[in-house]
Amino acid sequence: MACYKQAATLDLASAQFALGQLLFDGAAGVRADKKRALAWFQAAARHEHPGALYALGRAYDLGDGVTADQQLAIGFYKSAALLDDPAAMVAMGTYFYEGAILPKDPTMARRWFQEGANRSDPDGMFNLAAMMIRGEGGAADRRQALALMQQAAALGHGKSAQALTALETSRLD
Repeated sequence: MACYKQAATLDLASAQFALGQLLFDGAAGVRADKKRALAWFQAAARHEHPGALYALGRAYDLGDGVTADQQLAIGFYKSAALLDDPAAMVAMGTYFYEGAILPKDPTMARRWFQEGANRSDPDGMFNLAAMMIRGEGGAADRRQALALMQQAAALGHGKSAQALTALETSRLD
């Protein structure tokens, strides 16, 4: 903690982000302090740190430590996604898939999920597979969907095992 704080005060973005992570939920004997954590995430975000941008997006998306503001969350997610943050890519895909804040666009949702999946994000793999099974936003591809579900399950995605069982059962029908 002391080393991160020293490096963070010297304006090192990776230390600012790490310090924010320690403070956000409390870890390694550090008491949680969301206000300080968010300030460190903001500092790292000024340096375009993708993890910090995603963390801020998540906080505003969920109203965790701040007043919920999905428009602001989308801005942070988009910035992080454009800097190759896989979780932010999946978040963008979700916004396009749901169509509540951004216009519903299955093709764009599928593209963002694909980008996340390409970077080994289990949620991206799962969501892309679900869209492939239904042929949403592009062609249906059951074989590729099954492979993605298997990869997501291997990475510990909770819903993938159940989905795999359903896919295998329906394949036998």
